[in-house]
Amino acid sequence: MDEQLEHRTASATTDPHGTAAARPVVRIELALTAFTRRSRSISISHLEHDLPRGLDRGEHVLLEDPTTRTHWTGIVADVDFSADDTHYRLELGTRITSAETAQWLDPGRSRPAGGLSTGDVAELLIALRRSQQGLRDTYRGIVAESAAACAATGPAT
Repeated sequence: MDEQLEHRTASATTDPHGTAAARPVVRIELALTAFTRRSRSISISHLEHDLPRGLDRGEHVLLEDPTTRTHWTGIVADVDFSADDTHYRLELGTRITSAETAQWLDPGRSRPAGGLSTGDVAELLIALRRSQQGLRDTYRGIVAESAAACAATGPAT
């Protein structure tokens, strides 16, 4: 395995939270603009970032911004295939320290006394954000269906 590939992947066979996983966590180097940090989402090309393998929807990744030397958690929100490349939409999670990055890449390290790692908390926050988005989308759907039903039946007399 070459040095660059080792730099971007973990050697452990567990996910950032210490549970069994089929593949190691992928570290992706990319510049995160202020707009990207505000929007919490970025689209990347598999080929442009020379990823060591394909990513799956819902998979956790580590993002490293070499210009600011910051590290972020991320999750693959969408995958789009074309004839010549694959594009991923990544949702930014939380900013993490270098020590926390090492913990994500080597989850075999000892867990904190409380039993929850920073990765565990990040995963909980991601789940909360997604559930809020899901509730908002469901509510909008119900309102739209109700408005359409009212329009179809006409005004109440």
